[in-house]
Amino acid sequence: LTHVPYKGTAIAANALFAGEIQLSFDSISAALPHLKSGRLRALGIATRKPSALAPEIPTISDSGVPGFQGTTWQGMCAPAAISRPVMQVLSKAIVGAVRSPEIAQRFASLGVEGIGSSPEEFRAFIGTEHALWGKAIREAGIRNQ
Repeated sequence: LTHVPYKGTAIAANALFAGEIQLSFDSISAALPHLKSGRLRALGIATRKPSALAPEIPTISDSGVPGFQGTTWQGMCAPAAISRPVMQVLSKAIVGAVRSPEIAQRFASLGVEGIGSSPEEFRAFIGTEHALWGKAIREAGIRNQ
């Protein structure tokens, strides 16, 4: 595969429609309207389990690439010097919002799973991601362009 960077989902989708590229990784929420219209065909989803928005799409892992996972994530970060009490207040507010029924419902409608972890859990997650992708980059010989 050759990586072709696009400045957004819509531009990449147009390149698919025009036959300029043969495949693309995109979010389920962005791809779903095109999948439902028949303009695109899903080959697999990069999550550990199928999406509730499109349970008929198999995971890439179940489709012949065992262990494959390539999801995106977002998180809140603060300066390293933040005081522990302030961090705890912010964390409690953020976790409360992410786990609220309103936000959980909105996330689900977008195919997003809100976790709402503690700062320590998030720090450990980032460490795991760093190790995983660092290894993949080294093994593939990927260089900065």
